[in-house]
Amino acid sequence: MFATIKAKGCKVQIVTEHNHRTLNVERVIETYKNHFVSVLHGTDSNFPVHLWCRFLPQVNIQVNLLRQSRINPKRSAYEEL
Repeated sequence: MFATIKAKGCKVQIVTEHNHRTLNVERVIETYKNHFVSVLHGTDSNFPVHLWCRFLPQVNIQVNLLRQSRINPKRSAYEEL
């Protein structure tokens, strides 16, 4: 399998088992979940659960404003969108 990957010009990065911190997607999901939970903690304790979905567009904007762009590191991801 490694020969096929190298023949196609791809790079291989071997990590230890159960080490999900190296995957960018895992980090993005963790960051999004943490931010969403912090937004929910800022609401009233009696806020209806069925309205939580209304927060998603605003949370997307906030996370992209805080996140650095991969295309141009001097800009936010929101500016790139």
